Amino acid sequence: MKETIHDFIVENPDSKIVVDLKPFPVLLAAKNGTQKYVRSQPNSSENDNLLKLPRV
Repeated sequence: MKETIHDFIVENPDSKIVVDLKPFPVLLAAKNGTQKYVRSQPNSSENDNLLKLPRV
């Protein structure tokens, strides 16, 4: 799933997918070697917004 979202963000750079928690940071595509993932745009929060989302 994270790879699919990563690819979508790379292929659609004008899209703005946001985390559904205040302050609603934008998701960014990231890579570590060949591993694709997404991260949220840095903000003033000390908490990781993605880790706060419910797991499916």
